[in-house]
Amino acid sequence: MLDETVRGLPATPGHYAVTGREQTMAWLRGDVPATPLARLVGYRLTQVGSGSATFRLAASPWLQYPEGTVDVKILAEEAMAVSVLTGAPPATLVVTASMSVHHLRPSTVESEWFVARARVLNSGSAFTTADALVEDAMGRAVAHVTGAFMLRELDPPPDPQQGFSAHEEPSYATPDHHLRPSPPPLPGASMSMVEATHRAAAGELDIPINRLLGARVAQFEDHGAGMVAMTASPWLCSRWTTVQPGPIAALMHMGLGIATASRTSADEYIGIVSQELAFLAAVPADGRELVAPFKLVHAGELLVAAIEVLDADGHRIAMGSQTSVLRERRRRRPTSRRAERILATVLFTDIVGSTARAEELGDERWRELLVEHHDAVRRELRAYGGREVKTTGDGFVAAFDSPARAVQCARAVRAALRGLGLEIRAGIHMGECEQIGQDLAGIAVHAAARIEAAAAAGEILVSSTIRDVVAGSGHDVAD
Repeated sequence: MLDETVRGLPATPGHYAVTGREQTMAWLRGDVPATPLARLVGYRLTQVGSGSATFRLAASPWLQYPEGTVDVKILAEEAMAVSVLTGAPPATLVVTASMSVHHLRPSTVESEWFVARARVLNSGSAFTTADALVEDAMGRAVAHVTGAFMLRELDPPPDPQQGFSAHEEPSYATPDHHLRPSPPPLPGASMSMVEATHRAAAGELDIPINRLLGARVAQFEDHGAGMVAMTASPWLCSRWTTVQPGPIAALMHMGLGIATASRTSADEYIGIVSQELAFLAAVPADGRELVAPFKLVHAGELLVAAIEVLDADGHRIAMGSQTSVLRERRRRRPTSRRAERILATVLFTDIVGSTARAEELGDERWRELLVEHHDAVRRELRAYGGREVKTTGDGFVAAFDSPARAVQCARAVRAALRGLGLEIRAGIHMGECEQIGQDLAGIAVHAAARIEAAAAAGEILVSSTIRDVVAGSGHDVAD
């Protein structure tokens, strides 16, 4: 997938000619195109403040590892670094030095999306400490990450006259990688991690995140040693023209998981206690391959694995360790809340530019405006026969029996909120969903979330399914 021409623009020296606060606000407003890494995996900045940043990531099936989990370190690293960037002076890079990760619960595509809320904990003369709490769509904490960051002056400094220049976001004939048709389903619990790794090393198992990031299992031995590799592609750039630490962390996550998996059976899974990662040198996005040998260094009640990442010249550029425990897979117990399969049209909405508006109004008035927003959305849902599934803070998830009424409702919500001075983006898709209580889950819900995430400000973006179903109902649909 990385053979395609790179989309988006990484930050250039001109971007750093202004303060970090100005940079983050320009990214939030969409004054500059999304970065290559954001285009690749699908995260986006949703809120920014002084020493804080919030990013959202749709839980795309392309982000899955063989055990069915999604690694959220790419999201957390970006959020923490941008929170640090908000306080950076002009001509300064934010460099990630280390990350400490605690996984709190399994993060899977069933979560629909993830939100990373990052904040600066302390700014010192040598480095700045930040943390990020990553939550799923139900507000459950899935990971807590802390990081150390250094501020490095650009040499030579950029021309102060350069600054940010507005660029028109280009359009493409195909969707971004994370929005493309889902990869083949993974074997899940039907195959042990050892067998899955051997098949991946032999090229017999297509692991979605490996294909997305250009990574591969280069070597594996049953006693827990082996090597993973990844191409240092320009697709992996974001805040600078070097490979982001996030994808390197994902490569280490893969290798550490494989090392530990050498001790698992099909009835066991890995419970990660903690991961400690250090980033030792910048990696140019020169298209050469990074290699990461790993090994299991202790096997007892706690399993400890170690990894290092080497560039194409053999220089160590990162290293990490993971402490884990093995747990038996829980068998699903029969429950009275069985999932019911229903056909539904799913609508996602989200306020655009909520951070800037909140700063403009202040906390008290912003809370009042959010109440007005919620009242307006619920009023239109009642008018068009929609059912509120849940709120997402500054957005809604709703279900409809009729695709046409979902589109009508989205247009009415957009008009009503413009009367309050708010702009939204919306995504609509129809498909078979699992209904458990009042909640909805399933691929159709994931698709609607990903469609909403791809919508521009003021845009109601629908799937081709919706386009075909509402044809002739008076709605104008543009490709």
